[in-house]
Amino acid sequence: MAIIVVAEIRREDFDRFFELVGRDPEFARTFEDFEKSRRETLAKALSRGDRVKEVIVDPDEFARYIRAAGLDYNAVTFGAFAVAKSSGGEY
Repeated sequence: MAIIVVAEIRREDFDRFFELVGRDPEFARTFEDFEKSRRETLAKALSRGDRVKEVIVDPDEFARYIRAAGLDYNAVTFGAFAVAKSSGGEY
């Protein structure tokens, strides 16, 4: 059994995330696409018996994390941020 981190974005924050990460073709183009992918990931993890940690991500926290770490804005660093935040990190 694995522990899977599933990031959640508030609808009102999606446009800001898209400004930051939208150049990456792996990042959802719409909030609805993001939510569909999130729900599918959640359902697959639960069906495998994985433990799931859902974490609400904030665009300002994400921007601080990226600047502090000297990373690029993309779907991979978005996922890494969600994992870091789920582990108790504050940004």
